Amino acid sequence: MRAVRFGCASVSVLAFSAIYASAHAQETETVDAVDSTAEQAEDAARSLDTVIVTARRREESAQDVPISMTVLSQDDLLEQSVFNVKDLQSTAPNVYIGQGGASPGALAFGIRGQFQNDVLTTLDPSVGVYVDGVYWARSHGMNANLLDISRIEVLKGPQGTLFGRNTTGGAINVTTTDPSFDGISGHVQGRVGNFSERDAEFAINLPIMSDMIALRLTGAFAKHDGYYDNTFLNTELGEEDTRSLRAKLLFEPNSDLSFLLSYEYFDLDQAGKPTNLEFALPFPAAPEIIAALSSGGCLQSFDPACPAPFVPGSQTFAQYANDGFYNSSLNQDANETVHTETISATVTYDLGFADLKYIGAYRSMESDTGRFDYDGTPFTILHPQQFAATDQNSHEVQLNGQIAEDRIDYTLGAFYFEEEGIDGNNTLALPLLNPNNPTQTLGDVSGESWAVFAQSSFDITDAFSATIGIRYSEDSKSLDLRSRSAGVCSLSAGDPPVRLSPTDECLISQSRTDDSINYLISLEYDWTSDFMTYAKTSKGYRAGGFNLRGTTPFTYGGFAPEEVIDYELGLKSQVFNNRFRLNAAAFYSDYTDIQRSVLVPNGVGGVATTTINAAAAEIYGIEIEATALLTDEFELNAAVGITEAEYSEFMSQCPMPYPATAVVPCIDDKFDRSGEKFERTPPFTAGIGATYTKQLTRGVLTLHSDYYYQDDIYDVGVTQTLTPGYVQYIRQGGYGLLNARLRYEFGNSGFSIAAYGKNLTDKKYTTFQLDLASAGLGYFSNSPGTPKTYGIEGRWEF
Repeated sequence: MRAVRFGCASVSVLAFSAIYASAHAQETETVDAVDSTAEQAEDAARSLDTVIVTARRREESAQDVPISMTVLSQDDLLEQSVFNVKDLQSTAPNVYIGQGGASPGALAFGIRGQFQNDVLTTLDPSVGVYVDGVYWARSHGMNANLLDISRIEVLKGPQGTLFGRNTTGGAINVTTTDPSFDGISGHVQGRVGNFSERDAEFAINLPIMSDMIALRLTGAFAKHDGYYDNTFLNTELGEEDTRSLRAKLLFEPNSDLSFLLSYEYFDLDQAGKPTNLEFALPFPAAPEIIAALSSGGCLQSFDPACPAPFVPGSQTFAQYANDGFYNSSLNQDANETVHTETISATVTYDLGFADLKYIGAYRSMESDTGRFDYDGTPFTILHPQQFAATDQNSHEVQLNGQIAEDRIDYTLGAFYFEEEGIDGNNTLALPLLNPNNPTQTLGDVSGESWAVFAQSSFDITDAFSATIGIRYSEDSKSLDLRSRSAGVCSLSAGDPPVRLSPTDECLISQSRTDDSINYLISLEYDWTSDFMTYAKTSKGYRAGGFNLRGTTPFTYGGFAPEEVIDYELGLKSQVFNNRFRLNAAAFYSDYTDIQRSVLVPNGVGGVATTTINAAAAEIYGIEIEATALLTDEFELNAAVGITEAEYSEFMSQCPMPYPATAVVPCIDDKFDRSGEKFERTPPFTAGIGATYTKQLTRGVLTLHSDYYYQDDIYDVGVTQTLTPGYVQYIRQGGYGLLNARLRYEFGNSGFSIAAYGKNLTDKKYTTFQLDLASAGLGYFSNSPGTPKTYGIEGRWEF
């Protein structure tokens, strides 16, 4: 059936190509017969803008690039009220962007079923994020407002050659606005809304020396009160308080040489999102937990966090389940802080026969979630704290040129990356029942990666062309891990082989080196100047790593690299005098050694997150994006994505020794998990948007509305196989979000005012589900999504 469905999608793309070619020939004949007066009238009509991208490391029209991608310009971001990175999810089919575990300031990205479900420093993302050509290895701080963005490209499928830094799912390529020599310009913007939202942003471009030096300064702050209430402490959660600053200096001493220096600062200090107790007993829990919960879950005389006055049996764990969708009764408020700084330099030199480019960057990140209440009750059941701090350096050299009378484009390059830092946690798990508290892990992480790559596109005929690329990558990583429970070393040596240092208490050191040869091959055929079809295959790879939160060889051991080979058929068209654009792609991915983070009992009374390799899977689907200028005033756009992801092999094993108190039995050493759902992979996504623009006597009125629908998604606990009845509690059903924006521009003054609303139907949905019933704690929890928000915005462009 999988082959039939993919074959049907492929045949559909090819059939459309043939039908279109015939139709276009007829259209051309008709157009040739139109008189010159009609042609002049058509020339004066509006048309869709040409979208310039750098998906192949050089500027070209998106319609000429044989890659499935979604591109958003600065105007698109404003028009669709895309305020932050998370909002990108509703603009691109087959893309999921969610909360990074317990860290609201971090994001986890998924494209075409390939998803990173944790934000550990030892786990590389499956979707790479590049900002001005610089790879951002860690997603902490990415859940922030977009600042002075020129363009965002969402590239789907493994970008094995040019964006090949450990990315199997795709890449998000962000380009910020550069300085220019075209006079003083910029914008000032302010926004106020419900939940006491107050945001401000500025950008100013300053030519310092004519045609030689220019400076662009941008900054923003964003604040709003909490979307959620902690009814136990009478506080608010989910607030925002961020500050951003960027300075870019352009220096061009002559027409052949340019230097672009950039400094970016970001700071976040806010109350994290709540955890709701979704369901509790009568799901089974370990016997000692049942006894404690039946009498209230804690003892006032020993635990000051217990509700007071305390009457045994009157305040039970289960009474806090489903306590209002935006309410939680927590005895601990999380307060997350994130601080990042990024410095980069881009040097471009025109050699005459080619352009030589160097991109060097340094980025630092510090993140601390504070103590996070993972149980959604006034009892201390599970309270982790997660923290990380990393420094990364990267260097990349590219040579871009053309030969053979511009019939061959080529890119040659080399890449070097290094990272070091710490990542750890400090977790309380049932401290009155479990003597092994707190559980603490601290990892000293270091990594080094280098690669060389080459890619070339060449015209075989005027209509037929090919692209071939290859990349060799090598990744070396090391981890010094310390883990203690109640101050006592909880690590044990074993298989896989590790070294328990005799001179440094409770230290296990691990290291590994992985390498891979990745490639891209595509064939493109231009049926006409505005209609192209292509066939592409590419291979991507994500390096292996280590687990940070374990206490046994099973839970702290390493995991292998994952690989994906992707096949894609696509078409790109822009017809009817550039008033209608249709892009479509059908894909099939052969996915092996998939890295999956799962929860397991850690053997000392709590749970641990560990990453394992799920052997193999097949993923297939389609993406369709269309934009139509129905009239000069009315534009309609739509997108559909379908992703079918199935494990073809997934043998897992119990952590050994398996705790005798574990509720879910694990009789066999290994068990088959191939029937489980892919995490956070909606099988169907769709969006539709409409924009109406009306020229009035004194200005321009623009009305935009869009609706985004996402099908069912699942989060994963210990195992869906051993606990099939629990699957419904880690599932978020399909839902849709309605947004709208009304904007008025005051003539040529540069002033505009807008009113906007997001999630206007106030749809209730969750962004994160957690299964801790399978681990013996007897409950499920979730984090609610953002409720309805609205406000007004003023902007002055000068």
